[in-house]
Amino acid sequence: MTVCRPNLFAFRGFALAALLTLIAGCKTDNTPAPQGTTPGAAQGTTSGSVVAAPPAPTGLVATSGNALATLSWSASAGATSYDVKRSSTSVGPYKQIATAMSPSYTDATVSNGSTYYYVVVAANAAGVSADSAQISTTPSAAGIRNIVINPATAVVSYGGAFQFNAVLTGSPGSTIVWSMQEPGNVGMIANDGRYTAPTVAGTFHVVAKNSTDPNLTGTASVTVTAPQGTPPNLTPGVWMNITPPAPGLTQTFGSYYLEVSPVDPNVIYVAIDTLGLWRTTDRGSNWTRLGTPATYDFGPKTTYLDSASRVRVDPADANHLIATQGVRGSTLGFWVSHDAGATWNMPQGFRDIVSTATNDVVSMAVDPTNFNHILLGSHSPWRGSQKPGGVMESTDGGSTWILHPPVSTWPGGSFAIGFLYDPTTGQGNANTWLVGTDGDGFWRTTNAGSSWTKVSNFNIVHGGAQFSYTRDGTLYSGAQPYPVRSRDNGLTWEQITGLPSAFYYSVGSDDVTLYTQLSNTGDNAGRGPQPYMTAPEATGGPWTPYQGGSQNFNDGPFVMSYDAANGIMYSANWRTGIWALKVIKP
Repeated sequence: MTVCRPNLFAFRGFALAALLTLIAGCKTDNTPAPQGTTPGAAQGTTSGSVVAAPPAPTGLVATSGNALATLSWSASAGATSYDVKRSSTSVGPYKQIATAMSPSYTDATVSNGSTYYYVVVAANAAGVSADSAQISTTPSAAGIRNIVINPATAVVSYGGAFQFNAVLTGSPGSTIVWSMQEPGNVGMIANDGRYTAPTVAGTFHVVAKNSTDPNLTGTASVTVTAPQGTPPNLTPGVWMNITPPAPGLTQTFGSYYLEVSPVDPNVIYVAIDTLGLWRTTDRGSNWTRLGTPATYDFGPKTTYLDSASRVRVDPADANHLIATQGVRGSTLGFWVSHDAGATWNMPQGFRDIVSTATNDVVSMAVDPTNFNHILLGSHSPWRGSQKPGGVMESTDGGSTWILHPPVSTWPGGSFAIGFLYDPTTGQGNANTWLVGTDGDGFWRTTNAGSSWTKVSNFNIVHGGAQFSYTRDGTLYSGAQPYPVRSRDNGLTWEQITGLPSAFYYSVGSDDVTLYTQLSNTGDNAGRGPQPYMTAPEATGGPWTPYQGGSQNFNDGPFVMSYDAANGIMYSANWRTGIWALKVIKP
């Protein structure tokens, strides 16, 4: 018998049979070959055949479930295993998430409402195939019987009120029944989810039950504390100025954004152009500027945002804030705070994309079911070219980012960005977005930015627009020369007539009445003082001056926000400041 060593440098990709033949050719023995084979051929093949890498899998299909994506495909000839790869975008890159030994796999690491893209590769000892055709799927809780209360935690002062909302899925025809979990002096909750606190401290729980199945429930906690101040004494039907005492506000673009905390309606944040971010804990009686202008750091960590554009509060954690800053100032970019705005950090992942995109970000949207799912729009074109800015997306709270290219006709300036997702009315999902441009109309995507469809020629005003849903699911947006609305979740749009013609940034609602007013960075587009215009929410018109036009304002709102628990409409009116209205309902 003669034995020799095989060539150890034979590179990967040679057929297995060829390698076995190389080895077999180096020895001589008289051992009979296994029955059905030819001496020198690999077992399991016919005489003279070669074992090659398998072909790409075909017939890949995906089925969505509740936080599940189940894949199946046709077996590839000669495959001994399959590599499953996934991406969050249709253009990749793909990351291997599993190796399956049979032509099926269930991915349990997905989130409802997000679209995932998959390819599968077949493998054997000889090598791997090309990728299969791509398949996508969007996991959903649709059909799953569930009750979710929003927010899951709340803070209320003695005798105060808070509005809880509950979303019921998988139970057509059922309604929500509210109650308190604990007996005794723990407060009361009304049929519409409005909680009224007792005058004692404690942590209590509200319960939402399915009217037809009491075993199906949702629970949220509410902490009752002593008040931190005395809220303004608002006169019903009269707008009251509650502007922070920012020095020189009228020499800037003024107060253009406000956020009422979804956890505690006594807490409000206001962004003022070049004068910082301000907070009140008593609905506007007293204000504190977050940070000190003279001592802050310009680096990736700071204690002061000098000209924030947007700020949002996590419904699950009142100390978790996210903010953007664009147009001007020393702290441009995307920022995260975990101490209610005392300190801010710009995530490394955002810093990494600035060289490709831009740090001049203004508009921001947050998934209504997932605070870590964020969309950003920019004020400037992306770097490296004069192409317009696209959409920046994060699914992990800003740690990493996906850049979605723009449509080539979008202008380079600001645009409004929003999720076309209203869990209360069951419209849309986390992959359906809306972009409003200031020169190329409105655009809609249903696949998380992989493709866009133009749905309107109406344009927003430069700087942005507020998108907001009413109780019946009608979607409103600021625009020019009139506000616009959609009754089919952004597929088609109509102008709102019966108003002065100029610029509008927002339409607000107190669940009964709609509010809007001319607005344009400080001067009502040169039209002079104007009243708020109102219309019944149920009909969307006609529009008439609020309270007969008894109050007029030098500029109208950039954004409005309604505190349903306390019946207060807030309005950020550029140089005219922050205003609060105790609404009068029929």
